[in-house]
Amino acid sequence: MTVSARIHWIFRGFCACALGMSAIVHAQPSNTPTLTFLIDPSGQTDPACFAVDQEVVVAIHVGPSLRIINGGQFLVLYDPTCLRFESAAPAGPPYTNQIAEIVNEPAGTIFYAVGVKLGGMGVAGDADMAVLSFTALGDCASCELCFGEANPLNTILVDDLGQPVLVTPFCSSTIRPDGALTMTVPEDVVVVASCSGTSVVAWSAPTASAHCDGGGAELSCVGVHVDTGTKYPDEIVQLGGELPLGVSNFCCTAADECGAEEEACWSVGVFLFLPPRVDPAGVPKNRYLSIFPGNSQQRTALRVTLVELDRFPEANGTTRWVGPPVRFTHTVNGETAWAAPLQCTAHFQTWDSDELLHVFGAEIVPHSVYVIDAIGEGCPTIQVNQFSPPIVLATSQWGDVVATFGRSNFADVTAVVDSFLHRANAPPKTQAQLQPRIVNPLATLSFADVSQAVDAFRTLPYPFSGPGVCP
Repeated sequence: MTVSARIHWIFRGFCACALGMSAIVHAQPSNTPTLTFLIDPSGQTDPACFAVDQEVVVAIHVGPSLRIINGGQFLVLYDPTCLRFESAAPAGPPYTNQIAEIVNEPAGTIFYAVGVKLGGMGVAGDADMAVLSFTALGDCASCELCFGEANPLNTILVDDLGQPVLVTPFCSSTIRPDGALTMTVPEDVVVVASCSGTSVVAWSAPTASAHCDGGGAELSCVGVHVDTGTKYPDEIVQLGGELPLGVSNFCCTAADECGAEEEACWSVGVFLFLPPRVDPAGVPKNRYLSIFPGNSQQRTALRVTLVELDRFPEANGTTRWVGPPVRFTHTVNGETAWAAPLQCTAHFQTWDSDELLHVFGAEIVPHSVYVIDAIGEGCPTIQVNQFSPPIVLATSQWGDVVATFGRSNFADVTAVVDSFLHRANAPPKTQAQLQPRIVNPLATLSFADVSQAVDAFRTLPYPFSGPGVCP
């Protein structure tokens, strides 16, 4: 048995069970962040295909977290008939300190621990923590990497206070050496149609190939309309055609002579209107949602669904509408922007698709999740498929103004003070404004905003009541 060990220090923690699922990354910060394997080179598809004896580089990636992650220990399970372990290393700043490495090659286990340098500070997730290197072995082989549990060599993270952080672990996508089964399917697409119309959408036919034992691949595909359950004929599945309003899902399954089977899917959305867009350069805010409304050539209304409100779960699932916008002074250097309140009834207008709109109201509270979609004037608001595709937005933790550490800290208090005093490089008002229950974008920041920032830094809870009830 070949077992190698280099141990500097091992974190103490709890067990975390591995889930046999493909690697995904949640967009929202969590108290139990995701832990996934990212297979490199980035050009590899799912399944990741490698020639025999080719290097397989895998990063251990932690998703967005509500806590600062200073280190972690990982029990990695792999198939030694498919992969040969070569090396492990910290992924790089801030995780540069290798703490432990125990490798049991016959058993296919790697225990690895990594952290920040002494006195260093980690980040609130969404970062690579370690990099593993393997060599691909054998034809017609397939395998995946998973996280395991075996006290004390379990999988767990540690925060900046030395406390354990439980994780939601996922296995990697399939790794297939040499005779890999590969598929190509069309990209997801969204098109615009009239209120009651259809749209003709065309795409290239899906393909599959395999070289396992010199054989090929069999491909079968189906398509169905999500809302009606209507199945499409093969000619539409292969090349497209006239599609009704709503979302249509298409999936293909390929199989090779080694018994490998893969599935790939794409979706086509036919909507009356395009969705609003998230501000790509923005940071999550406490009391505003910032979007580009879109659809500048049509009169539309913007619907906001309260999906998951922190401290106010009774409002979850209710909806509001974006009201008429007002122009306000946005930054300390006099730049202006648009802001709009939430209201109970739909408001239709032609929005400026290229200018940012900041949505506010008693419904916009910290550490919460919202969905925004659009509908055109004259279209029935009670029919789901009349709306544009939705976008998802989240607010930051209470008092987290600069959205750096995932929770309130002294930098947030300083940012609010800078904005209150109109200092250069202060954050915009939409980031720094914390009060009152319904913020007023036309008002200047006051000492009350500074006081709320200090209270949040002292871990006092959000002080205002939640959304009202629409008639």
